[in-house]
Amino acid sequence: MSSKLLDDLDHGQYAAAGADFDTKMKVLTPERLQSFWEKLPERWGALGARDNARLVQKDGNDIVVTPLHFGDKVANAVVVCTPAGQISGFHVFLQP
Repeated sequence: MSSKLLDDLDHGQYAAAGADFDTKMKVLTPERLQSFWEKLPERWGALGARDNARLVQKDGNDIVVTPLHFGDKVANAVVVCTPAGQISGFHVFLQP
C-alpha cells in the first residue's frame, strides 16, 4: 500500500494516491496532495532514488518508512496502514 501511494504520487496520479485513505485522511484532497508533493522538490531538490522500505508494527498498524532522495538530502516517507487496508497517516520529513 505504501509503495502504491508513492508510485501514484511519482506519476502524478493524485486521486489514485488517496484512494486508500481513511476518512480522517480524506481531508487531503487530490489537489492538496498534488500541492504538497510538488513542493517537496522545490524545497529539497529533485526527487531521485527511493531506498528499501522498513516496516514497523505499532498498535496493530503497519508503519512503513521509505527513504527518498531529494538532491543531496534524504527524507523519510512514513505511511501508516491499518489492518482494514486503509492509510491512516502520511508524512514526509527530512532525516537529520
